[in-house]
Amino acid sequence: MTSALSYFQTVDAKSKSALIVAQIVEGLFSGRFKSGDFLGSERELCERFQVSRFPVREAISKLESMGIVYVTTGVKGGIRIAKPNRDLLSELIAIHFKLESVTVEEIFNARLLIEPHLISLSAKMATAEEIEDFKTRIAVARLALDDPHTSVQEITTHTRDLRIALVEASKSQALASYARSNISLLFHLSAHYGEKDSLGKGLNRLSEVVAHIEARDRETAYETYEKHLLVHQKDLLNRLEDPFGTAQEHLRFNISADS
Repeated sequence: MTSALSYFQTVDAKSKSALIVAQIVEGLFSGRFKSGDFLGSERELCERFQVSRFPVREAISKLESMGIVYVTTGVKGGIRIAKPNRDLLSELIAIHFKLESVTVEEIFNARLLIEPHLISLSAKMATAEEIEDFKTRIAVARLALDDPHTSVQEITTHTRDLRIALVEASKSQALASYARSNISLLFHLSAHYGEKDSLGKGLNRLSEVVAHIEARDRETAYETYEKHLLVHQKDLLNRLEDPFGTAQEHLRFNISADS
């Protein structure tokens, strides 16, 4: 029996899969499990919980969808505690924001409170390698902008990834994760309504931000990024309004499926 299996208790007939999920989640939050820990094979978990394969598989499926575990195959295969997946976390938060009909203004208000502060930290904490990575990302985005065959969505993907890299260089994991979710949510909207001209201007502003980060000028990096967000907000809201200036319902992220 693995050390992880000894942590678990048998479950009763009611909501077996939910009780299995609860025990594994509790083990994670209590510090009993950490990323990469082996929980056991499917057969071992069935024996430990004294249940059939169905509730174990149902529980593991739910835990996989939550990003808590992953399954490996082969002789030494089984269920392990997953490694952190920031992309998954950002998308999940972004999806919940959309389901709650969070407005563009709300998202930008949150970004204005958090992201300039993170950029200021990045001007202090970013490594030389990260700064070179920023420059490379900018160069790649410029090439995409200059290519007439590149779609707006592809260019927006480049600028999104640059913004994520900028906030993550702050080394403030909790705030950066929240910022990623806001960036991810607005990415879907910008990719749907954006234009190459505004994306080019936004990339120029982000290039200035990178220059201030490299100079370790925290105050100016903060101010420049804050200005970038304000311009981005105004530009996006203008594109979401009809010719008569009346805000449409899609202002609340009712984005079509092809976005």
